[in-house]
Amino acid sequence: MSEKKSVIELYKAMRQVFNNLDTWSFYVLTSHQNFENLLGRKADKKRKLYNGRILVNYYQYFGPKPTVLEGPFTKKNP
Repeated sequence: MSEKKSVIELYKAMRQVFNNLDTWSFYVLTSHQNFENLLGRKADKKRKLYNGRILVNYYQYFGPKPTVLEGPFTKKNP
């Protein structure tokens, strides 16, 4: 029971952290069926997976797409 309580507290803490990181994308793999409610946000995409007989959900939360691509592999126009 204490492990379940710890997980619930972790997900509530994640809510506070991810709310401040609105430009980030993040992904969570969990078997907790009430995850979206604890996080306070519906996933942009949700995939059902199985770990043996255990149902596990893969929650995908997407940040905004970058408008300018930068980095070492970006094509430069002359």
